[in-house]
Amino acid sequence: MHCPELERAIVRLMRINWNPKPELFELHLELLREHFRRLSLVLVRVGSGQYWPGGCPVFDLLRSVDSLAEVDDPRIELCMTELTSTGNIIWPQLQTCRSYLRWTAASRVRDSVQRGLPEPYEPLLLMYENGGWFALANDGRADIDLRISLSWHSPAWFAKQMPLIQLDEGGLERYRSVAGSLPNSLGPFDDS
Repeated sequence: MHCPELERAIVRLMRINWNPKPELFELHLELLREHFRRLSLVLVRVGSGQYWPGGCPVFDLLRSVDSLAEVDDPRIELCMTELTSTGNIIWPQLQTCRSYLRWTAASRVRDSVQRGLPEPYEPLLLMYENGGWFALANDGRADIDLRISLSWHSPAWFAKQMPLIQLDEGGLERYRSVAGSLPNSLGPFDDS
């Protein structure tokens, strides 16, 4: 089945320069928070807001929303192979990219569940496009750019948070313009 959205998603991932830009960690932090918030909105909508599937926010959203949904498109694994070959991408990034492609390819499920909600992967993609990355710690945190940690509260908690960043060019530019000026700040967000 031809899926133009999947083709655009693959092209977008393949255009990312995976070299880190740690000086933009404030931007990366806000984008990752917004990604977690948007994932949470989807999970809460389908009645899965108490816990993260698999215990952390890196999971297959499609499988969590519809365990019977299948996406059998060889382009996804070809893209994963290409991304792995860059050498600059680690496990959480690969898993989130695979989940993004599967979610994109399953338009029937995505469109019915996501109706009226913001696209959950857009903030994450913007983070990657702006040189951001994260790793998962065993103590319930996501370490962003080796500079700062973000606790992954329950999806229900994230779903109640207000968006803190505008994903338009002006909103992103506000963070780029102060790059590095808040050396270890959590920004305007209380993560407790």
